[in-house]
Parts: sequence; structure tokens; C-alpha cells
Amino acid sequence: MGALQRLADRLDFVGRDRARLLAWPRARRLLGPGFAERPVSQRSRRGEGLDAEERIAAAALASPRDRRAILAIAPPMALTISGTDLLRAGVPAGPRIGIALARTRAAREDGRIGAEEELAFALRAARRR
Repeated sequence: MGALQRLADRLDFVGRDRARLLAWPRARRLLGPGFAERPVSQRSRRGEGLDAEERIAAAALASPRDRRAILAIAPPMALTISGTDLLRAGVPAGPRIGIALARTRAAREDGRIGAEEELAFALRAARRR
């Protein structure tokens, strides 16, 4: 039994409180040192699934620069295109569509493309092997 499990037992933590305490090492690892150096798209993905309290706790232990980046985590950007658009453009159904959309979202979040470039970028991404 790990130290956090023993602490949760000692504090009589159950349910959500226990789960949060036991999840802390994962949150700290995802939002740890150098977080601000990562591209925006990676920051968004690392923040997915963490609630606001976990992000705030990680920010409290972070450097000022990382703290600002952690607190600025935004929800994933909505694209103007969908898998249906790729199917209509001739991309066969399958995992390539999801991969292309994920790459397109990352490119948008990182500022490498604008909304008007999404479809062309996604089509190139879908055709890459």
C-alpha cells in the first residue's frame, strides 16, 4: 500500500475525496515542471480529464510561468469541420479521420493554421501514412 493510500485511510477519505487524493501524482506529472514550454495543443490534452481543483493544486506548486500556463488551460478548440466533411471529400471511413481531426485541432490550437485552412490541412493529414 502506498503512502497516499495510507493517508487516505488515516483521514477516512472515501468516494470522490479519496479518488482525488490518489489521482494527485498523475495530475502533478501531467502539469509538472516545464508545462509552459509545451505547445498549447499539448497543454490542452494534458489538462483534459483534470478538474479545476486538481489544476489549481498543481498551479500552487508550480513556477510562476508554469502556474500561468496551468491556469490558462482552455477546453479543446471546436473545429469548423467534422468527420463528415472528410468523408464527403473522399477520405475512407476509419481511424485516419480521427487522427486527421486531432492533428487539425492541434494545428489550430498552436496557431499554425486558421479556420479557413482546416479542411485542406485535415485532408493532407488524412492522406499521410
